[in-house]
Amino acid sequence: MTEDSLTAAIPLVHLIPLLVVVVAHRAHRAVGQSSGRLRDLLAVRTSLRSLTAGVALSTLVVLIVPITQLVLATALDWAPWGPGPAAKAALPLVPMAAVMASLTALGEELGWRGYLQSVTHQWGFWRSAAAVSGAFTAFHVPLMWHSWASDAMPGAEAVAATLNIAAGSFALSALRDRIGTVWPAVWGHGLLNSAVVWLHGSAAQVDRFGAGAFWIFTAVGWLGWFIVAAATRRHPAWA
Repeated sequence: MTEDSLTAAIPLVHLIPLLVVVVAHRAHRAVGQSSGRLRDLLAVRTSLRSLTAGVALSTLVVLIVPITQLVLATALDWAPWGPGPAAKAALPLVPMAAVMASLTALGEELGWRGYLQSVTHQWGFWRSAAAVSGAFTAFHVPLMWHSWASDAMPGAEAVAATLNIAAGSFALSALRDRIGTVWPAVWGHGLLNSAVVWLHGSAAQVDRFGAGAFWIFTAVGWLGWFIVAAATRRHPAWA
C-alpha cells in the first residue's frame, strides 16, 4: 500500500470499531443477549456541564504527561529550551488539528471507550481498561508495523509508540470512567494525535535524543499515563 492510499484509507479505518460494535450489538439482540440500548452503551448522552468539565479535565490529563516529559528533557539538557522556529510556526495549527483529530477518532472511541468499556464495566476499572487497551493497541499495531517496514519510523520508536498507545489508553478510559460519557476520551484522543505529537516531535525533538535519553523519556511517559489514570478514575469513595 502506498503512502497516499494509506492516508486516504485512515479516516475509513477509524470507523471499523464502531461498525463492529453495531454489528455485534445487533447480533446479540437477535439471540436475546442484548446488554442494553446501543445509545447507552456508546455513552454518548451528556449535558453541557459534563461536556465542558470533561473537555477541561481531558485537556489537563492528556497534556500534563508530555509537558512533564518536556520539562525533564529540558532540565537534563536533552532538548533545547523552548520550541524552535518550525515548532512555533506549527503551533497556531494545533487547536484545529486537535478538533480534526477528534472527529477522526470518533468512530474508534465510540467502539473502545464507548461500547467496549460499557460492556466490561462490571469487571472493575483496571481490568476493563486493560481489555480496552489491548483492543486499542492491537488495532494500531498494523499502522506501527507499516511505519517501521516503510522506514518512516525506526524500530525502537515503533515499539515505544505502540507501548505508549497501550499506556495512554488507560488515561482515556479513566476520563470516560470519571465523567461517565465518551466525549472526554474523544477529545483526549484528538489531543494525543495533535498537541502531544507537536510537543514530542516539534518542541522536544525526540528524534534527536540518544538511546538512553529516549528510553528514559519514554518510560516517564508510560509511568505518567498510569499515574494520571489512577488519579482520574472514579474512586468508590467519590461515587
